[in-house]
Amino acid sequence: MDRDALAAMPEAAAQGSVPATGVRKGSFRALKSRPFRRFFAGQVVSASGTFLQQTAIGWLVLQLTGSAASLGLVLAAGGLPSLLLGPWGGAIADRVDLRKLLIVTQTIFGVLAAVLWILAAERSAGVAVIVSINVLGGFVQIADSPARQAFVSRLVPSADLASAVSLNGVVVNTARVVGPAVAGLLIVTVGTTPCFAVNAVSYVAVVIALLTVRARS
Repeated sequence: MDRDALAAMPEAAAQGSVPATGVRKGSFRALKSRPFRRFFAGQVVSASGTFLQQTAIGWLVLQLTGSAASLGLVLAAGGLPSLLLGPWGGAIADRVDLRKLLIVTQTIFGVLAAVLWILAAERSAGVAVIVSINVLGGFVQIADSPARQAFVSRLVPSADLASAVSLNGVVVNTARVVGPAVAGLLIVTVGTTPCFAVNAVSYVAVVIALLTVRARS
């Protein structure tokens, strides 16, 4: 899952997407929905992998260049496509099947992570390569982020949407702790390259979840 997309998850509540009436109380009610449970579990794994990779990328860039400017360039590159083209993401999500769109976007994210893993293993992952991968991921995120927010509402009854949005926020906060913690352990013990492998594999969890769930119409 892309890092900027993660940060956008809780915004659904602020934008008024949660119904004001008929909401059932209970922070974990959304987990009673089997489709949402599967999607939620996949998101936790994938989001943790995303933060893990971002931590490893920062460490790798500093190892390669020792330059704070290069690190800033790499981290900023992924957000540039959304900054320029982000408003069109919602239009894309409105015109296609959300589940199929997310399967495609999550698969692409996984492929990009795998490419970074292979290039890092071959010691070919320079700053230009990392920037290119982050920019490509940023373009994918343009469609992925609004599709993800909209898809959550198809997995639970409307009365449980507040719970679903809240739990998506839990995904972000959990990933922010778990991802960098695992990254630190891996970097110290085996280096940065395995971090990219872990992130690539983490997308399998969310793709499997998407393949097995059936959204509400």
